[in-house]
Amino acid sequence: MKRIVYILNLVLPTILFYWVYSKCGIIPAACLSVLVSGIFQAVQFYKTRKISNTAVLGLLGLIIAGISISFTGNEKYYYVPGLVKNMITIGVLSVLLIQKKSVLHYLTKDFEIAAIEQIPQENMRLLNVIWLLFFGCKIMVKIIGIIYLDFHKLYWLVFLMGDPAMVLMIVVSVIIIRFQLTGRRQC
Repeated sequence: MKRIVYILNLVLPTILFYWVYSKCGIIPAACLSVLVSGIFQAVQFYKTRKISNTAVLGLLGLIIAGISISFTGNEKYYYVPGLVKNMITIGVLSVLLIQKKSVLHYLTKDFEIAAIEQIPQENMRLLNVIWLLFFGCKIMVKIIGIIYLDFHKLYWLVFLMGDPAMVLMIVVSVIIIRFQLTGRRQC
């Protein structure tokens, strides 16, 4: 059941946003996104008495996007908060890489994945580089998309490079971690 709720949290707001955007425009769609995100966070807080950092950052990004769109009228500004968040993330990841700390431990702390928690931070260098490259790719995709794509194409591209790609990166990371764990046990 938890996985179904997680998938709904990823997909439902995206589908609702796009449907409302197609029918009513960007401002109602952005307002709906803020409302749905707020409801999901309220339900999460009611159930667990905690809210994840990523959920709070996502909600703040939606609010900032809505405000910037309202003042400028340019719907592509919807992606600017996410772009800024990715730039900040890559800065944090660079600092973690320099300090030889685990990027993946930092990124997945809200998900409580046991396999990741078992790996010492000093054994995560390869994953640190992979995650740094992933966020660099996200930044490049958003910048190129903002410049060259219309809102519809950019929306789906950013969606795919968002949570689905993040989940894929976590799965790849867990596979790498498992290989590291089995390799260490055999030695």
